[in-house]
Amino acid sequence: MIRVILSFCALLVLQINFLFAQDYRIENITSEYIRIEKGLSQNTVNCILQDQEGYVWAGTWSGLNRFDGYSFKTVTINMVNPSLGLTNATIISLAEDSRGFIWAACQSGLNRISKKDFSITQFTVDNNKSNGMVSDSISVLYAAKNGDIWIGTNQGILILDTKTLIFRHIEHNPRDFTTISSNQITCFAEDSTGAFWIGTQMGLNKLNPKTGQVIRYYGDGKPGNLTSSVITALNIDHAGNIWIGTTTGLQCYKPITRSFSWYQIKNSESSPSLSSANFITCLYS
Repeated sequence: MIRVILSFCALLVLQINFLFAQDYRIENITSEYIRIEKGLSQNTVNCILQDQEGYVWAGTWSGLNRFDGYSFKTVTINMVNPSLGLTNATIISLAEDSRGFIWAACQSGLNRISKKDFSITQFTVDNNKSNGMVSDSISVLYAAKNGDIWIGTNQGILILDTKTLIFRHIEHNPRDFTTISSNQITCFAEDSTGAFWIGTQMGLNKLNPKTGQVIRYYGDGKPGNLTSSVITALNIDHAGNIWIGTTTGLQCYKPITRSFSWYQIKNSESSPSLSSANFITCLYS
């Protein structure tokens, strides 16, 4: 069962839940509205992570917040000694590695936060170029099953070995169709075979990290294929199906049939035009 969060589209959440005959009625959901008045550093939340201990980390436009159920602890830039704080106050993406470190991608740079004392280790091109870091512009982080952190950038993929702190670079080569389809990385998902699904601004990719083999998928609008090449979100359900968020709706790739299904929302039953709710921003299962 995939739960979908969309821009201005709670309706899509309800309709997709209905498709799968699940009972997610509004009256069964409780919520609390948390703002800066309750300790959040900034009201614009870009990403959320629940760590292994159950703490909730919220990345905002101005600082990283850890919530223990009662109060917030905020991590941000250090104006007095910049090397001791975050590389930038705007948090773009979060991940937790197998050793319990929190990784925060900022508007510029990458940061490792210790949950014990909230100490920060910065990673930028300036101080890690010799270790293989090629870009400070990070769009997404993903914790792989083997403990590596996969980093989506505007110059391809960086795979960080969290033990050696060495980066490996994977990039698009316009002259080589066996490489990933674009360097503009948007999202990752790892399936049960160890293959990585990589969303980009120009196509979906399936990468075998052992062999380096890449299979590309592009949107061509044909039945059974992708409807859009702009991939915005990925998630894999318990049956191994690949759920794909795009700018034109939700799709599902079934490895058994090797085909894509398309779920879309229209403005009304009588209107053929698509609703803006078809722009998927994230997926969660």
